[in-house]
Amino acid sequence: MKDMLAAFDADAFLSALSLALTLPDICGARMCPHEKSSSKRYETWFDQYVAPSYRNSPEAHGCYFNGRDCYQLRCVFLHEGSNALHPKKKKSIYHIAQFRIFEKSSEIAVDHIGRQWPSDDPEATFAQVDLDLRRFLHSIESGVERFLEDYPDANKYCPVRGPEAVHYSPILDFRS
Repeated sequence: MKDMLAAFDADAFLSALSLALTLPDICGARMCPHEKSSSKRYETWFDQYVAPSYRNSPEAHGCYFNGRDCYQLRCVFLHEGSNALHPKKKKSIYHIAQFRIFEKSSEIAVDHIGRQWPSDDPEATFAQVDLDLRRFLHSIESGVERFLEDYPDANKYCPVRGPEAVHYSPILDFRS
């Protein structure tokens, strides 16, 4: 999370987004270690810990950006370098998800959902979601923090491999 926020502060927005889209994978694997489907783990974790911050109002039942949408964004962004969500696959209602960056942090949601009907054909609807990147990163951060409160042993070992599993740090820093 520290690197994700540092990347944002350094204007490395694609790096910040890449880390933000990866964290639900890590947490979902710890929360649902026996679920074989990575999409189910991701969506379950995101819907529990992040999606509630994307409700239109506190009493609203649904979220305008949920685990299914975020998982699709994660797939196309990390694997294809795109933000087009393949709506014909019926895995997200959006055609495109993009992020906005503003000068100052705002308590007010500056997210936007747009729909266009370029013709009389209702099947030709084009839906787009624009999310405030800073708010998205903070929603992921607070979701991870709440997750670690609920699962304090999540960083101790990988539940699938057991406590005796050896974990290596992906980066060894030999600088003084």
